[in-house]
Amino acid sequence: MLSILLGEKIVDQLYLAIPEFEKYALENTDPKFIKNAYLVYDPFGSFLKDWIWKGGPIGLIDRSYSFINSLCETDDKDIKELLRVTFLESMVDTKKVIDLSRSKLKGEALIIFEEVINGPMFDGAKYAK
Repeated sequence: MLSILLGEKIVDQLYLAIPEFEKYALENTDPKFIKNAYLVYDPFGSFLKDWIWKGGPIGLIDRSYSFINSLCETDDKDIKELLRVTFLESMVDTKKVIDLSRSKLKGEALIIFEEVINGPMFDGAKYAK
C-alpha cells in the first residue's frame, strides 16, 4: 500500500510536471483530498482524455505521457500499482485513447498498460471502437 508521504510526494510531482492539471484539480477536488494520490491520479486520466478528444494541445498530451513513463520506471511496486488502478485503467476507454496511449507509453508503462487491457477487467478492450 502506498504510504501517505509517498502519495503526497508523487501528487506534488504531478502538479509540478503538469501545472494545467493542478489548476483543474484545485478547482474540481475537495480540498481534503487534493494530496490523495488515488483521488488525484484517476481524474488526471479523465483530464487527459478530455484533451485527447479535443485534439490537443499536443505539448500537454506529450508531457503527460512522458511524466507517466518516468514514474513507471521506478522499482516501487506501490507506485506502479497506483498508476495501474488509476491513470492506466482510465485510459482503456475508446479505440482513439487506447491507440494514442499505445503510441505514447514506453517501457514499463506500456507493459503495464497492455496487462491492464488484456486482463479480466477489460478483456482486450474488444468494446473499444
